[in-house]
Amino acid sequence: MNFGPWPRRIFFVLAAIFFVFTFLHASWLAPTPRGAPKLVAHRAVGQPLLQHARSGEEDCFSAQIEEPYHPLIEDSLRSISEVSRLGGHMAEVNVLPTGDGDLVLFHDDDLSCRTGADGKVSTSTVEELKQLDIGWGYTTPEGDHPLRGKGEGLMPTLDEAFDRLRGNTRYMFNLKSEDPADADLLAKKVKAARRAVRGTDHAFIGQGPAIARLAELFPDSWVVDLDRAYACSAGYMRTGWLTIVPEACENGTLIVPLDKQYLFAGWPNRTIARMEEVGARIVVTGPHDGETVTYGLDLPEQFGEIPDSFNGYIWIDDLWNLGPALRPGFNTRDEEERKALAEVIKRRREAR
Repeated sequence: MNFGPWPRRIFFVLAAIFFVFTFLHASWLAPTPRGAPKLVAHRAVGQPLLQHARSGEEDCFSAQIEEPYHPLIEDSLRSISEVSRLGGHMAEVNVLPTGDGDLVLFHDDDLSCRTGADGKVSTSTVEELKQLDIGWGYTTPEGDHPLRGKGEGLMPTLDEAFDRLRGNTRYMFNLKSEDPADADLLAKKVKAARRAVRGTDHAFIGQGPAIARLAELFPDSWVVDLDRAYACSAGYMRTGWLTIVPEACENGTLIVPLDKQYLFAGWPNRTIARMEEVGARIVVTGPHDGETVTYGLDLPEQFGEIPDSFNGYIWIDDLWNLGPALRPGFNTRDEEERKALAEVIKRRREAR
């Protein structure tokens, strides 16, 4: 049966479209990215949250932790000092304003969950905050409080972090306030500490007017406006296949969840090249949880899901385990410690 020339013409047109489409997005045809991936330690080196608590639907979810296998408490000076020792490039720390015009490193403005005290950070003095136990609220699945009494007086001010942790510590400041005045205060302290804020020496992350203010104050630095970052990622998943990079990506941040990499046109090399052209940085995070918040990697095999050519940033929830897993040169643990950590990872896998 002869169907005439039209089916053949349609076939050749579709074939041509396929080959053009493949050429435009072929990662292997893009330049090979230069450099190695860099690890961002979420909450510095803290206690990983329980998987089921990450949704935030439970009371005091931010203190629901696994059975501790190291003594560090997030945002403490010791936890920050461990970041570079464990192979991390940057320590993400939470910054909150106090009632007496200072800045401290702590996750929640409400003190009741993590410290057991009434009140808020934003209405308390530094002297009052120094009396609290920042390990008080951490709770294991069995209902134990293994860090209670071990975090007394350990809530640091930002100035203390600058004064005591000089070294090579790079910070990503997560300003937990949307008030531009708090952004001004953070900028003032960063400059007073003579911290060079350009490129990715240090970075800022947050939402609302405060992060917009930081972008104005530090136009040459990496400022992660989460609203723009989400818009960049969602937009590129839609228009990247048409080779269109959304405006929100310009000098911004592309967030790529581990389980959504296939949705980003030209991933990885072509995507990297396109983002570099518009001055955007790329952060690979853990699997998306269905909400706007995405958590970091916490299993060593997750590194194997990231292409070898990726040279951006990887968001890490458990640097204690994953830093040395990616970079064995930072692994100074003895055989007994390694066996104990292997048991931790085994339990975590079984809980998924």
